[in-house]
Formats: sequence, structure tokens, C-alpha cells
Amino acid sequence: MQIKSKCVVNTIVVFFMIFTVVYLKYASTVIKYVQTGIKRNNEIIKFVDNNVEGEATDKHVIETLRRYHLQAPPMRNYNIAHTIPYDPSEGQTKILREIFADKQDGIFVECGAVDGVFLSNSLYLERALHWRGLLIEADEDNYNKLETHNRNAYISNTCISPTNQAKVYVFESATHMKDQYWWVKGTGKIAAGNSSKNYKRKFQVQCFPFYTFMLALNVTVIDYLSLDVEGSELEILKTIPYDTIEIKVISVEWQHFNKEKIKETDLEEFLESKGYHQYLSENIELKPYEKIFIRNGVSLNHLKNR
Repeated sequence: MQIKSKCVVNTIVVFFMIFTVVYLKYASTVIKYVQTGIKRNNEIIKFVDNNVEGEATDKHVIETLRRYHLQAPPMRNYNIAHTIPYDPSEGQTKILREIFADKQDGIFVECGAVDGVFLSNSLYLERALHWRGLLIEADEDNYNKLETHNRNAYISNTCISPTNQAKVYVFESATHMKDQYWWVKGTGKIAAGNSSKNYKRKFQVQCFPFYTFMLALNVTVIDYLSLDVEGSELEILKTIPYDTIEIKVISVEWQHFNKEKIKETDLEEFLESKGYHQYLSENIELKPYEKIFIRNGVSLNHLKNR
């Protein structure tokens, strides 16, 4: 009887030892999977903490954005090598300065902010003219660099939803390409259909409707919206309640539109229907893939000062 009991005890001990080893191995794999992602077909899949789904105006969506996905200005000195006169934009900032006659204390939102310096349309406005605002960047590598630059603005490691729903999207980025060109630094977009071979990395990202950001920050007037999200610009613009949010000037990069579904004129016609017209400077030339629109009735301060 004692031998039989001893065998039973030994069997149980062995069982628990095997169970413990398997459990620990499984648990470590799960932790690694969730925290750092896994490699699958040479793509890195990263997952989202504190994700949420719902309508743009849902209280739990707004609170999740405010609590987990918005970082307030750090109130520290800039960690940027360039001096204040430095303007890294491709002409957008000069045109904004022209339209507003170097207005002080404006409000901006820059979607596709990269690291907050590279080709930034808002950096000069913030540093030299004391504008404040919001910088949104979906790619975590770019966002980590953005954090180090101590921009005096709210920052968010999310993306703008192309619908009125907050949800998690798969995002694809080219920032990990080898021998990348200078422009690759800011190349990333919501994955849709067949991806370009240039997009080497995929990961999940929490996206919120534009209006949710405005509700979370209690903002109803924006002087300047910069929209450069590699193809979803028109869809995002269609989600904005223009009767509730006043946006005076909008710049859009349109070259990544799906040319099979969207024409360049679709952008112009839509914004015209919302009370905007394209602004063409007599003195400053933009890149052909950039367009600036101004809300009808916005005072052109530079004309007053002539």
C-alpha cells in the first residue's frame, strides 16, 4: 500500500513539474509576444495597449484618448540643434506666415508629425511665434524621437481614423528599410489592400476620429491643420464637423491618394462644398503635391498690412 501511495505521489510531483515548465515557457512567450511583437514573414507585428472602439463622441472613447494616448507639453527646454529661424517645411510655414502676417499665439494640429523636426510644418510657428497645438504620429520609432525634442505641444502616438469610429488599424511603415532615402523617415500609412514592397514593417495602432481629439482637448477653433498621412487625407476631412470645429487654413499632401478611386479635383470640390477655396501665393511656390485651402471669410492679414 505504501509503495502504491508513493508511486501516486511521485506521479503527481512529476506532473506538476512538467506543468510548471510548460506554463512558464508559455507565459514568457506570451509576454514577449505582447510586449515586443513577433516576426512573421519578416514583418514586425506590434500590439496596442489600452485600445478602444466606439463613436467619435462616446465618453469612454474620449476619456481613453485623454488618459492613455495624449501626452501634455513637457515644459522643458527644446532639445533641437537648429536655431529658432530654422524652418524645415517645404513652403507651408512661409505661406502660413504670409496669410496670418506672422500672427502670434495661434493653434495648430499636425497629423503625420514624424519626429517633430523633419519637414515639420509647425516647428517655426511654435518656436518663433509661440503657437501651440497637437502633434500626431503613428510610427513608434518616429514618436520616440519626437518625445526627445521637447516640443511645446500635446503629442499622441496614434493616428487619425478615416471614419467616425475609434478603432485599431494595421499600420505599415518604411522606416526600417535598409539604405533608406531621406524621405523614407516619414513614410507610413494605414494598410489597405496590396502594400508597396517599400513598406517593410506592420504593426497595430490605435486610431481616433479627428473630432475626438478636439473634444479631448476642448478645442473648437484651429488656425492651421496640416494633414500628411499618405493617402487617407480626403477620408479624414470628410469626418470633420465643420459647423462645430472652425479650421481657418488646411494644408494637404495629396500625392498618395488612390488615383483609381480619388481624383485631385475631388479634394478641391469637397473642401469648396465646406466653404473653402485654394490659396495660391504670389510670392511662395509650393511643391506640386501640396495644396493649401483657406476658409471663406478668413481675413488675409498680409493684405491689410500692405
